[in-house]
Amino acid sequence: MRRVVSKGFNVWYQRVSLAGEGETAAGDLPAVQPEVVNELARRSHADYDIVHNDVLEIVDQRGRIRKIYDDADSVGWPQLLAAVQSLLQQR
Repeated sequence: MRRVVSKGFNVWYQRVSLAGEGETAAGDLPAVQPEVVNELARRSHADYDIVHNDVLEIVDQRGRIRKIYDDADSVGWPQLLAAVQSLLQQR
């Protein structure tokens, strides 16, 4: 997972304790707490969450990044659908 997410798609992520103490490796930035409640973690009584940068990447069937949205929360479904349809037409 780390190889694909961090090395392949360049997405930063970090496991953090929901008790407020992040689990960081030497030299990492201080832990950040999740901004959005993770309902799955809450229901399963998990004591950690995964925080990550807010990037949305469209990846083709070969694993190549074809489109990057730097602010995933700002991408509406019509925009996302159009980007995926455009990619499918390029086949």
